[in-house]
Amino acid sequence: MITERPVIVVVDDHVTERERLRVELERRYDRDYEIIVESSPTAALSAVKTALVARQRVAVVLASQCMAELDGTEVLASVRRISPRTKRCLLIALEDWGRPSTAIAIQNAIASGCIDHFLSKPRTKPDEVFHRTITAFLQEWADTELRDSQESSLLADRSALDEIDHFDVIIVGAGPAGRSAPGSWSEPKLRQWSAATTCTSCGQPTTAS
Repeated sequence: MITERPVIVVVDDHVTERERLRVELERRYDRDYEIIVESSPTAALSAVKTALVARQRVAVVLASQCMAELDGTEVLASVRRISPRTKRCLLIALEDWGRPSTAIAIQNAIASGCIDHFLSKPRTKPDEVFHRTITAFLQEWADTELRDSQESSLLADRSALDEIDHFDVIIVGAGPAGRSAPGSWSEPKLRQWSAATTCTSCGQPTTAS
């Protein structure tokens, strides 16, 4: 059973910027989310793992790109492995914009899929540009994780499939990306349809057109 509020994890080893992040996030989201702010990548990753063990959803992880222990992209790559449904955002300090190393890090992170977005750290109080992105992240995450109306997965065990020769409708997935199979197909034909609409490289369902 999932327990407690969803979690937002933040990591930044710069004291002033970390506290600004804490203030911005707690003022805006603390009622509905547990805000965890860490000073090191190791502590942040540990917080993600602890939350998952405690059956808490980790909604968003925000990581500063420039840190002494690990870069933000490395942190978010690890988050992707341990909690792939978590939204991952790379935070860029004002003085780091325009640096070639920052551009390269962002390009590589996008290409590898380890981040969902990147944005500037908060600059004002409140920083509505910052909050617009975070709110959009939380909305997107909630659409797939929290809304019962979006949950349309069909769960059936092997024995049930063996006993039933045909299905009227099969819906696979959730929300707009779910796939609907034509009615009254035999099970062998259903398997053939499922294989034809599954990505061969990643094994995930393709989106119905």
